Parts: sequence; structure tokens; C-alpha cells
Amino acid sequence: MVVKNIEQLVAIRNQAGSKLEIELQFIIMKHNEHEITDIEALARKLGVDKLRLKTVLIKREKWNYLLPKNDGYNRYAGAEELKTCHKPINELVVNSDGTVIPCCYVVGRDVEKFRLGNITQQSIEEVMKSPAYSGFARNCLTDKGLNSCCANCNEGT
Repeated sequence: MVVKNIEQLVAIRNQAGSKLEIELQFIIMKHNEHEITDIEALARKLGVDKLRLKTVLIKREKWNYLLPKNDGYNRYAGAEELKTCHKPINELVVNSDGTVIPCCYVVGRDVEKFRLGNITQQSIEEVMKSPAYSGFARNCLTDKGLNSCCANCNEGT
């Protein structure tokens, strides 16, 4: 079903002559790290513009079993802790219900807590000029740990 929907999205985009960039994301975990070559082939076949291979974010120790065996795909293997993050400056995420969040690593209950706005109720420009966005972004540029959802994340810079 997901593959079929992506095929349709690519076809509609191409038919419309749109410059919409379609990105396919693949979160690398222990149980699927052997499928990277397959997902690369699928991305080419589907005609998406970009394939982003992402490392799994572990927010609870009990989830460590998800970490890939290959340290090259493990965000925690030898990683130094980053104090700042530019993700909310460079990209925002708009969920299917219109909710705008600062990055794709904001998940679960944090989505509502760190919701920056909703594009069904305001423009993206209004969201980016809001106190919620400017406060979150300011924290990320000075000390991302001020945003609790960012404290254990190694993304950003």
C-alpha cells in the first residue's frame, strides 16, 4: 500500500510538472539493516528524488535491541555529544494532519508538547514567526538540551 501510494504521488507530481521533491526515508535498525541495498533499488525504481538513510533514535534503554550491529549505522557508536542543532532552522516537518513540528525526531507525546502550529489553521510563515518556533530554534542554536525532546539526540550539526 505504501509503495503504491508513493508510485501514485510520483506520477501525479510528474504529470503536473511540479518541482515537488519527494524523499523516501528508511530508518536503519538491527532487523532491517540487511535491506539497505533493496531500499536503494526501490527508491530508484519509484523515481523519488532522495533516499534518506536514518539511524534509529533510542529514547529509552529498553529499545537498545533495535540498534544495528554495524557501527556505521549506529548513531551512538563513537559519537560525540552535540550541544547545538540546526534542524529546525533548515527543515520543518508537516504531519498529515497539518501539525508542524521542528524535526522528524520529535515523536510520541512530544509531538503535542513541541507542536509549533498547524498549516490548516495558519500559514507556514505564521508558524515560523511564532514564539513557539523562535523559542525552540533559539534553544537549539544555544543549548539544544533546553528542549527536552532534543536532550538525547545526536542529530543537527
